[in-house]
Amino acid sequence: MKKSFFLFSFIIFGFTSLIAQQEIGFKAGYTRSSATIPNDKFYIGDLGGRGNDWFKWSSGFQAGISAHMDVGSDFFNIDLAPQYSIYGFETEDYKISLDYLDLDIGLSNRISRNSGEVFGSFGFTPSLLIASKNISDANDFDLKVFLLIGYRISESISLYAQGRFGIIELIPESEINNVQLSLNLEVSIFEL
Repeated sequence: MKKSFFLFSFIIFGFTSLIAQQEIGFKAGYTRSSATIPNDKFYIGDLGGRGNDWFKWSSGFQAGISAHMDVGSDFFNIDLAPQYSIYGFETEDYKISLDYLDLDIGLSNRISRNSGEVFGSFGFTPSLLIASKNISDANDFDLKVFLLIGYRISESISLYAQGRFGIIELIPESEINNVQLSLNLEVSIFEL
């Protein structure tokens, strides 16, 4: 599964080298994450709570590379961001930790490098679970949808908030889904 993810990432970045203008940079962010609980059910053995909609929120981080590719449109760019992310949630007795390799794939309206620009993006995130703590039966793969809104502080620095919701259940047949909120700083290193 890990080899497939790296191969997929290599193909995506190889393909993007054929596109005219690219902005490449680094990103890092603070995350708050949780997981949904359907009402009136127990999950993760005796770890889940009865009648709650959410597990307790937990802090984490994400760091990676960002790429914004001009596809010749006056309205949108294609965005790619492979990253290492730590998410999780808390029960009454345990802190669940989930380490992922995420690949954000989205469309954005980042069409200029002007400071003061407000931008948005939406897309999906294939995620490969690489480590977990206090949970043993989590799915190795997740697919999330995301929505992002940001502000370009300067020509090379952007700040943005992003929300993700997992489409695939965290634990098979559990109806538990990942939820992440993050605040990210992105620094553009160069433009091709």
